[in-house]
Amino acid sequence: MWYGNPSEQMVVIGVTGTNGKTTTSYLIAKALEASGEKTGCTTTALFKVANEEWLNDRKMTMLGRFALQKMLRRMLDEGCRYVAVETSSQGIVQHRHRGINYDVCVFTNLTPEHIEAHGGFENYKQAKIELFRHLAASRRKTIEGKRLDKIAVLNAMDPSAKDFVVTGLERIVWYGLEDATVPGAGEILRATNVREQGWSMAFDVEGVDCLVQLPGRVNVENALAALTVSKALNVPLSDAVTKVAAVGGLPGRFERIVEGQPFEVIVDYAPEPASLSALYQAAEKLPHQRLIHVFGSCGGGRDVARRPILGR
Repeated sequence: MWYGNPSEQMVVIGVTGTNGKTTTSYLIAKALEASGEKTGCTTTALFKVANEEWLNDRKMTMLGRFALQKMLRRMLDEGCRYVAVETSSQGIVQHRHRGINYDVCVFTNLTPEHIEAHGGFENYKQAKIELFRHLAASRRKTIEGKRLDKIAVLNAMDPSAKDFVVTGLERIVWYGLEDATVPGAGEILRATNVREQGWSMAFDVEGVDCLVQLPGRVNVENALAALTVSKALNVPLSDAVTKVAAVGGLPGRFERIVEGQPFEVIVDYAPEPASLSALYQAAEKLPHQRLIHVFGSCGGGRDVARRPILGR
């Protein structure tokens, strides 16, 4: 390829699902810094290349094939060892993932989204599953003399997760809260003793006290996904936890605006009913007198069926 197949020389983690992709991708990139290596990520909210981060000004979750390969090339040239790529269903349908040799793929959750674009929920789900088929079919890499397994990291809290167990993978690794059950073979990383601490969430993982500086149970799952990836790639859990705890938040992801007004403002990208519900659940538990919510839905005539649901 024009950019020299950069994904063949890095460990690439793909993150897909309806909600939590951006937060999970960024937390993965930060957690993997605990290895002592440089990391990168491409997300809806921002880009990260080694120590440089900037807002995503491209108005798309997943870059086009050439732009994405160019970004991966830049990451490789800057010395990145690990790269997290937020991988959307529409990006998969449009083959933007082609030419990327993923090593780990993460499934966060699945709720109805982009149904009109995909022509139904089953098509939407199959587009996500295609990423894992692509993972299983991709060539196994050898980096610094070590052959890499193909690993699926799946959210045991989501009933659709079992459908993402495809043949041809070396490892299936689950993550979930204390009451999660593993719907099949594989290991699991559990979050226990989950507790709210104001604008943050705390929990325990294998005896290690963890913190994520975002409210809501959903962010426990996002952080746990990142820690599961780190553990699967042999990064010490205690070191990865320290990196995750240092993340102060992401643009547009329960972003707290505290300057310029005598009240709290939260900016959050919650575009469909499940994410909006999670936003309300988190906000309701914060100290407040009233909640005033100004919101809209996707422009361009997209996903109009969900607008009355969001309104209700």
